[in-house]
Amino acid sequence: MDEEHFSLEVAEQERDPLRYLYSIYYGNRKAAVLAVAVRYKIFDFIAAHEPVGVQQSDLVKQHRFSSRGAAALLLALERLHLLQLVQDRYFLTPYSRQYLTSTAEEYIGGLIDLEYDEFITPNTLDAALRSGHSQAYRAAADVWQHHEMDQARCERFTAAMHAISSGPARALIQTLSQERHWGLDGSLAMLPHRVLDVGGGSGCYAVEWMRHAPVPNSEAHILETPACSHLTERYVEEARSIVLPNTIHVHAGDMFVEEAYGEASSYTHVLMSQILHDWPVRDSSAAGTRRGGEHLVTLAWRALRPGGVLVIHEKLVRDADTAMVTLDMLHWTEGQQFTEAMMRELLERAGFVALRFRKTAHTYWWAVLAQRPDGMQS
Repeated sequence: MDEEHFSLEVAEQERDPLRYLYSIYYGNRKAAVLAVAVRYKIFDFIAAHEPVGVQQSDLVKQHRFSSRGAAALLLALERLHLLQLVQDRYFLTPYSRQYLTSTAEEYIGGLIDLEYDEFITPNTLDAALRSGHSQAYRAAADVWQHHEMDQARCERFTAAMHAISSGPARALIQTLSQERHWGLDGSLAMLPHRVLDVGGGSGCYAVEWMRHAPVPNSEAHILETPACSHLTERYVEEARSIVLPNTIHVHAGDMFVEEAYGEASSYTHVLMSQILHDWPVRDSSAAGTRRGGEHLVTLAWRALRPGGVLVIHEKLVRDADTAMVTLDMLHWTEGQQFTEAMMRELLERAGFVALRFRKTAHTYWWAVLAQRPDGMQS
């Protein structure tokens, strides 16, 4: 845990330990208020009525809430500092405008709305603790295979991930640009980047990378599932105004299958953002395709040129909030969040060297750089 976060948590507990416990207990109410406000587009509704603001009666009329219900919701949003009350009218606060209006560049409502129907409750957590398996989508055996069959959920999930990734993507690229030659050395240092974004979703990381790649003629390749790759192509096409045509290529395939990565030793960089946490650290012993973090980093090794760099982008567990993200993984996937020690062991076992852990400028995110040793063969 970061010393600063640890000190703040200890100070809060010591100052009023019972209040601290109540703040944990009330946490689910706060999340529910936020989810309902996003689902009903409360922040968009208020933004549309600027500069005069919105009264409680306007909300009752718009959504057919009861007067009592609207009053409780507005009071909660105001005390959470998501709305500002001036006389009898409600207005947005600076950060509800920045993050909770759907036209905002860093809108996170897609993620919040995704959890409206998949909220972690004591019951679902109990079931996940006992079974060790996902409880999302009514305990689907595999969320990703479920997306293959349910295009609407696949699209909704991709949109949610896209909505929350623009800020982290910019912060990651800023962090990489501060590394000498973006982590490369030797004969690769001045060559055009050839990047493979594994499980690249909407492609926002590849787009941001190509916007700032320091060497001309660089290109990015995005590997995404057949069910979602057409969505990736759509998002990439929408970004054509900010990246050069033909610098980003989308490939449909299974990221656990070696052939999906193309020829060995092809890439200067392999990027895995929010990928490793979805899978067990060790490979599954079951028959069929190996599915685990250990297998993924082995495939990354194969795809990289000697001296190339694996870039991992994750929320490493450092404090109470990132520990809670591990519960998200328990609820949604078969994986886990990583501590630095877990990540280091995984990469070193695969043979990577020169590990570098870099905190990005965005909330809880970390960039981990790991190099395939120069001159060694697959």
